[in-house]
Amino acid sequence: MPYRFGGVLPWVAMKRLLALLFVASLTLAVVHNLAVAFFWYFIHPWVDIPMHLLGGFTTALGLATLPFFGIYLFGSRPPMLAYLLVTSFVGVVWEGFEFFAGISIVDSYFFADTVMDLAMDVCGGALGFWVVQSLRGKVLAATLYNT
Repeated sequence: MPYRFGGVLPWVAMKRLLALLFVASLTLAVVHNLAVAFFWYFIHPWVDIPMHLLGGFTTALGLATLPFFGIYLFGSRPPMLAYLLVTSFVGVVWEGFEFFAGISIVDSYFFADTVMDLAMDVCGGALGFWVVQSLRGKVLAATLYNT
């Protein structure tokens, strides 16, 4: 059955997306564990910023793979607003964890740090949406030119 544009990503694009999700998740986990083990978050507070960007990006890629597994939270092609809402929700939950774990209480710039973290989560989600749309566009172009 030929791929119908507008549905779930075709297998070629999905393989790329799953590979990118795996690499992003692995990078996030490894760098986070190194940052915790070597106190990078306290020695270099800026490390938190790219981690939130990568976290939002990874969350967006994860959202894009859900329809492939039959989970349609926002339909087969979630709109950009869905990506931004999901990454914002995950960011707020993470910031709540940091607050209740006592991690962010020592930060005298708690409000500014939280706003920056949430902004980076949303930027990562937008970047993830753009990557998914780019993969969809490349597959669309390849299919149109090869038929």
